[in-house]
Amino acid sequence: MNHYAARFFLPAKKAMPLQAAGTRRKIAQVRMQLACAEDLFNFVTDEDMLDSCIYQLKSLQLYYGFLMRQVRQEELGREEPRPETVSPLLEARPEGMVESMG
Repeated sequence: MNHYAARFFLPAKKAMPLQAAGTRRKIAQVRMQLACAEDLFNFVTDEDMLDSCIYQLKSLQLYYGFLMRQVRQEELGREEPRPETVSPLLEARPEGMVESMG
């Protein structure tokens, strides 16, 4: 996404709660930051700067996901369960099963 495409974000609804409007404003800001970080990523040549851009992009993408979940929860008016990092199926191992490194 470039800086031109970043201008197209969801407008805040007038009838929404004040907290949701603030979250949508943050989403618009993060989208603009993502567009700037992507533009910078496309033009850097230094390896250290490239690593920095990658970390910044990943950080902004995670924050954007957090904000989107927050808006979804506010619109639904309830808590949405956060997906677990480890599947319960992976945690349950049969007795005597040992992990191997090879």
